[in-house]
This record gives sequence, C-alpha cells and structure tokens, in this order.
Amino acid sequence: MENMKRDLGDVLKLDAYGPRIVGIRSARIRYLKLKLYVRLDFVSGELLQSLQYAEITCTNAVDYAIRPPDPNILMGGPLIELHEQHPRLEHRDLQDVPGGDGEEFEPPLKFKLLILDQTYVIAEEFEIQPWQPTASNGAL
Repeated sequence: MENMKRDLGDVLKLDAYGPRIVGIRSARIRYLKLKLYVRLDFVSGELLQSLQYAEITCTNAVDYAIRPPDPNILMGGPLIELHEQHPRLEHRDLQDVPGGDGEEFEPPLKFKLLILDQTYVIAEEFEIQPWQPTASNGAL
C-alpha cells in the first residue's frame, strides 16, 4: 500500500465538500512521526468514495492533541481542515527540537496544521493512504 500514499492537501482539494472525519481508531507515534488511523465519510467525490478508512502519516509532528469526538455530532462529522497559515503555527516554541535541550531546527521547518474534529496535529508533511482495520493491527 506504500505506493498509494498521497499528499493530504492534494486529496482535500479533489473534493469541493471535503472528507469528513467520523472518528480516530488508533494512533502510533515514533519520535517525530505520528500515524493516525481514521474513519472518513465523503459527502461527494465519486473518486474517493471507496476510502472509508485511512492512515494519515504526519511527518515531523512537533505538537498534537488527540481528543475524543464531539458527542454532539450525530452524522457525518466535521470537515477535515489543513492550514498552512494559522495562529497556532506562529508559536516560537514549534521550532524547538523535542528532547533537544533548547536546540532549534536548522533550517527552520515550515509547518502545517491538521484539524480533525477536536484533534489537531502540527507537522511538516501530511500523507494519506487507504487502510483496512483488522484484528492483526489492533483495530477491531
């Protein structure tokens, strides 16, 4: 499935109404790489209708908060948002290397903000690919 990875920004541009986040099934972090396993819903976009479950890879994830879905959402869920400019991206501490004792990224990294309902991730790059939940990957 590695060859099916696509830039999340490009995928979001394909659908005028955008994919909606139904829920986050699981998350895995390894140093600065965060993987979110999510369930999606598409209002339109015939090309993407088959993408119900996806793995979102967040490269150089320097800040994130994974929160439960809003209990007031009955159907569909909110749109997935990806921002290149946002007030959260202006915080100076984002350039600090995690565990680097004050060391900063050199050259400075260009971050983006991904918002999934009440969850957010600040990372350098976001990729999405199909994912199928199974008992072996702990998703069922």
